[in-house]
Amino acid sequence: MNNNNNYNYVNYQTPSNTGYANPNGSPIQYGYNPQTEIQPQNAYTVPAQQQRHPQVVNGQQQQYGAYAPTAYSNQNQYQHQPPPPPQQSPSNQNYSHPMVVIPRQRVNSSSIYSPQNSNFQSPAPSSLSQSTTYYTPPQLPPQSLSQPQPQPQSQQRQPSHTSSQHQWQGQLPPQQIRQQQQQQPVNYQPYLTYPSHTSPTMPQRVVKTQAMVEIPASRPQHQAPQRYHSSQSHASRTSSNGSLKKQAPPQPLPLEPQVDYQQLLLALAEEYIEAAYAMGPLVALYRREEEMDQYRQLMATGLACMEAVLKKFRLKPREEGELSLQYASLMFAETESWSHMEGVLSKGITHCERNKLLDLKYSMQHLFVQVVFKTSAKVALKSLDQLIRDVEAYKHTPWIYAFRFLRVTLSLQLTDSTHDISVALQNLRAISALAEGRHKAVYITCATLEAMVHLRSPSADSLEQLQRAIASARTYQLDPSVEHMVQIWTLLDYIDVSCSLMQCLPDQSYTKNNAMQKMMDTVIESPLWNDDGTICVSLNMQATSLTESTNGIFRRSKDGKDSIVFSWLNKRDLYTLGFFMSAVTATLRNTIDDKIEIYITEGLKTLRENFDPANLTLSDVVPQTSSLGVASEHLSWWTKLEWNLHLFLAFWRCNRLEWDIARTHLKALDKEGEGNEQTSRQQWLTYLRGIIEQGSGNLDQALFYFQDPSLALLESLPSRTSDARSDLKLLAALNTLLIIHPHNHPSHYISGPTLTALEPLTIDHPNKSISSAMHLVKSILNPDDFITSRKQSLQTALNCARAVNNSQLLAVSMSVMTDMFFKGVVGDQAQKSTKTARVLAQRAGNGLWGAVAGGMMADTLEDLGSGEQAERVRGEVYAAVEKLPEGVRNTLLRE
Repeated sequence: MNNNNNYNYVNYQTPSNTGYANPNGSPIQYGYNPQTEIQPQNAYTVPAQQQRHPQVVNGQQQQYGAYAPTAYSNQNQYQHQPPPPPQQSPSNQNYSHPMVVIPRQRVNSSSIYSPQNSNFQSPAPSSLSQSTTYYTPPQLPPQSLSQPQPQPQSQQRQPSHTSSQHQWQGQLPPQQIRQQQQQQPVNYQPYLTYPSHTSPTMPQRVVKTQAMVEIPASRPQHQAPQRYHSSQSHASRTSSNGSLKKQAPPQPLPLEPQVDYQQLLLALAEEYIEAAYAMGPLVALYRREEEMDQYRQLMATGLACMEAVLKKFRLKPREEGELSLQYASLMFAETESWSHMEGVLSKGITHCERNKLLDLKYSMQHLFVQVVFKTSAKVALKSLDQLIRDVEAYKHTPWIYAFRFLRVTLSLQLTDSTHDISVALQNLRAISALAEGRHKAVYITCATLEAMVHLRSPSADSLEQLQRAIASARTYQLDPSVEHMVQIWTLLDYIDVSCSLMQCLPDQSYTKNNAMQKMMDTVIESPLWNDDGTICVSLNMQATSLTESTNGIFRRSKDGKDSIVFSWLNKRDLYTLGFFMSAVTATLRNTIDDKIEIYITEGLKTLRENFDPANLTLSDVVPQTSSLGVASEHLSWWTKLEWNLHLFLAFWRCNRLEWDIARTHLKALDKEGEGNEQTSRQQWLTYLRGIIEQGSGNLDQALFYFQDPSLALLESLPSRTSDARSDLKLLAALNTLLIIHPHNHPSHYISGPTLTALEPLTIDHPNKSISSAMHLVKSILNPDDFITSRKQSLQTALNCARAVNNSQLLAVSMSVMTDMFFKGVVGDQAQKSTKTARVLAQRAGNGLWGAVAGGMMADTLEDLGSGEQAERVRGEVYAAVEKLPEGVRNTLLRE
């Protein structure tokens, strides 16, 4: 396109040849005749009256209009042709328009023809070129020129190109126009207009005399030609000096940005879920109904946004699988719509299998088993066993570990039956066989979990198997490649201490407890211990596509290796549990140790801080992204631990004969246990009430509690000491025998059957303290037995008590032996026996048995002739008796 402002572009439509052939066959030349003084025209010149550009006639501007095509005769006479019929569909025409650039030259105003120009002179015929056709427009009738007066060019209204103005406005008489309309129409297509067209009324200017033909690209077919608005007319495209400006292309209007509803819904879901998690701990603490409803509404809205994205939008295969897994996981954690979750996961598993997304497929199957387990444990475990076989066939080692560990977890959630525990141990041994020598961290973790299973196993050799599992785990303890497993080593120390406590080995328990405390102090500040309590067990394998997206089942470390994730306690909770275990260990060794109360007090203090609403937002108390379920689990665990600490403290106060303080803790236990009718709690509280009443001297009330149906004797022999509920029943029966053994007691008749039922359950009991108590009671209840049999029972009781360092049983057994064999005997042996019994009672911190042993010692000294020393001892005994409860004091003074 030539940018010269002096060129005028005239629309032209013709075939591909360079000229238009007239009827005689002579071509018509493009250009102008330099001999003429009129405006140069195209060889095919349209009369001024028929041009589509506005023209000035009698000083008035005419409108655009269609015109009749023209034809040339042999004498180059212009003849009018009848107008063509209207086109059927302009959009079906294909236009190809060459454009002829015709330069203009400045001419005198007198040489331009117009009806108002009286100075116009026609040029001489000789001055015209023979190849140029000149046409003088006829004079129009006066009535056809009756138009409004012309206005200045700046004020003239621009021509409009609307379809309503496309009318034939010929300048011939009406009769001649009707004659032409009766003739046969010719095939004619109207010209197109372009913004570059120059109107005849444009100001004249001097241009260079050269011509250029430019053919624009053809318009697309089936598209109607577009006309420019009147604002793009001659007046708007002409500057004040008459030069034609280069017109910039029209700028499109800015479009409003489209909303990505998919991303909007996902962002809304994330915000709603985060808002719900932010209020989760406080909602779990207060349990107010309005706050619970608000939490549920936020979570339901977030889940609805995720569901809408899954149903309304077409996602990429992996994005759809990940969103489905996340949606099902939230449903599993927050709702109980098990059937809906099964449908979502079934559809997701099919989708992942079709698109070869093995990581998402296995993750959904892992979650699917947990969902089915809520409604049908048997079906879930059977499906899980089949999954394990399939994964083992494909040799996908990470998922073999994941599914087998899940099988162990689900088995332990069932009742403590022999079959379920056997299946859990079988899966752990299979993991150990696969990981041994290859994945040391997995092997150590598996051995640690096996030791935990043996803690709750009812088998007779559970303690032996427990020690063997601990030894297997400690095989790699000095290996540098597993020294980062601080949580696993700490857990193993806790299990080891528990094993010693179950065996009632005070010295060994004390040593292991010190090692556990040192480990805790070492690793408590370790960055390897996560705040949320999760344990990452490295598989020592480079990450693959099998573990790319697993929803938390696997986690990738910084070095690009996979780790399987377990959930355990955070540092704060573990320290609280450590205080509890340290107190139990100290009690087993020395019941009057002052550290016991310190341990329990610190544990209770930590738990009270956890229940403080201001501390629930701390990351070391509750994870920041905690749902209502997770926060409720933390609060429930704290409540259970606090209940056990109060229970232990109550028994410890009973051991120190502080019955009033023990009653205070009992009331606290009753208050905390409201709404929770668990059988184990009721058994503990019933037994504790019996102990308090017996220690206070209310033997009838104590017997009522000891004979409670919840404390009835077992019909089968217990095989282990970890069943605390069975041990409570045995202890309740032993105390019952001590109350009813006098011949004058109304219930003395049941002492024989009770002793017969109790003896096989306690004589060979793994807990040496229970065995010692049984031998002691047996020697008391059978006074008519042979002296050798009674002496043997007492000797066995002393030996068992000495083996577990039970100072209280030692003091009681020694006092019974002194009363039984040295009462009224004068001699050094009797004096040594009474003195030993009193020393053991003082070491145990038991004022009751100290008073009993002191009374026997005073009688022995008096028999030996040491009256002053005997009176001094009796004074100490009376002072001790005054501190005892009234019921016990009256009984001792009466006897």
